[in-house]
Amino acid sequence: MKKVLIPMVALLISIPLALAAQTETPSEGYYAESYARLSYVKGDVYVQRASDLGYEAGEVNLALIQGDKLGTGNGQAEVQFGRRNYLRLDANTQVELARLPADGDERVTLHVLEGAAYLRVNALPGEKGIEIDTPDASYYVLEEGLYRLDVRPGQETQVFVHEGSLEAAGEGGSVLVRSGETEAASSGRLLGEPSYFNSRNDDFDTWNGSRDSLLQQSTSTRYLPTEMEDYENELDRNGNWVYEQPYGYVWVPWGVSADWRPYYYGRWVWYPVIGWTWISSESWGWPVYHYGRWHWRIGLGWYWIPHRYWGPAWVHWWWDNSYIGWCPLSWYNRPVVIVNNRFYDRYRDGRFPVHNRAMTVIHRNQLQSPGVQRHALRGNDLGRIRQVSLASRQPSLRPVADRTSPKALEARRVFQGSGSARAGARTIAPRTSTAASPSSLRRPEASSASGGQARPAVRSLPSRRGETTAASSRNILQRPSQSGRAASSSSSDKAIRSYPSRSAA
Repeated sequence: MKKVLIPMVALLISIPLALAAQTETPSEGYYAESYARLSYVKGDVYVQRASDLGYEAGEVNLALIQGDKLGTGNGQAEVQFGRRNYLRLDANTQVELARLPADGDERVTLHVLEGAAYLRVNALPGEKGIEIDTPDASYYVLEEGLYRLDVRPGQETQVFVHEGSLEAAGEGGSVLVRSGETEAASSGRLLGEPSYFNSRNDDFDTWNGSRDSLLQQSTSTRYLPTEMEDYENELDRNGNWVYEQPYGYVWVPWGVSADWRPYYYGRWVWYPVIGWTWISSESWGWPVYHYGRWHWRIGLGWYWIPHRYWGPAWVHWWWDNSYIGWCPLSWYNRPVVIVNNRFYDRYRDGRFPVHNRAMTVIHRNQLQSPGVQRHALRGNDLGRIRQVSLASRQPSLRPVADRTSPKALEARRVFQGSGSARAGARTIAPRTSTAASPSSLRRPEASSASGGQARPAVRSLPSRRGETTAASSRNILQRPSQSGRAASSSSSDKAIRSYPSRSAA
């Protein structure tokens, strides 16, 4: 009896593993922290894209990459870096994302060119893992906390440490600025020693506090992997969790229309290295379109299965000379098919039905159009398409940056003369910090000359060349490490170890 039982158990285990192996596709993963999210937009907000891709209006869920510049006119914006780290910009502020994390290098460097910015740090990527450069000084975050910078080009920079501590570094030395203290700098030198400040409670302070309060709201649910816990609250506010065999708890969005489907309300934006990336017009769209998979069943509708790997879009594509279509992937990395209320998560036919309710088809020239759902082919229009064959390879189309539209011209005005380009302002050149830890930093000593200004204690801080802001494929792309995967050996876990569609370039 035992001899029969053992082979039977081995057979039952091997079948799902074999099925899982068949669903895997050989493609590359992406390092999630390399892509920041524009998580709040109010008023005039613009992005100057890296790699000379032009300007565009800021919108919630727009992906930001290394080298992008973000500017506000009469508006405010928030950038979500993951791990509950946020950058918030007041009106008339300009920031460059000079360095974002890459595989093996978690450091972040921000260039605040002018205006007012708050930085909320809940997870510090190593000692001095976050650097902030302004035209007047450099600042190295030493602890989790809350930091405000006011940059007045051609005049001075003032930093306020509400919580935590940082190192302020100028050409003549560096000092420790603790919680409750402020420090000013101008033209590359620190202006005296840190001093205590009273909170001004201006409109920017109030707005920053309201964002912190919203993001700190507790939730009773814990259904997401640790890497994705930032999104627990917003998913709770926009849907509910349901236990679904064999995937565990899945998320179901509220208030979606009858013709709703994933990757339907939003638009496509092209990025270097990662190619076409989905930008959802739904406020909760970042986690559910860059992580996990989608399924459907009668009585429940569409539901999202969370998983920790990030991608520009978890879809497969089809196109010909006139049309482009895409379809969300199932847990088993096969394009979802729904025909006559029948759901197929592992559809094996080489040709896919055109009237698949999960698929969206548009004209080729509408790929970048906002609100693609308005352009989606329906009913008899789909009859013009004879055969559909879906694959992971992205369309080979490339965007043409529009620099003549009113929005582009307005964005140019916002960025014109920013930071170091403005007359009288210093060129930002991050300095090498010589202070190894808070305990090694000294307070500036007051000048002994009568009426003299306090100056920083002298420290050797040689300037170094500015770092490149162009993202490279080598430091952005990576395969997720084994240590980051779930310990489960179930077939569903095996099936998910496949990666999103890639650029055809």
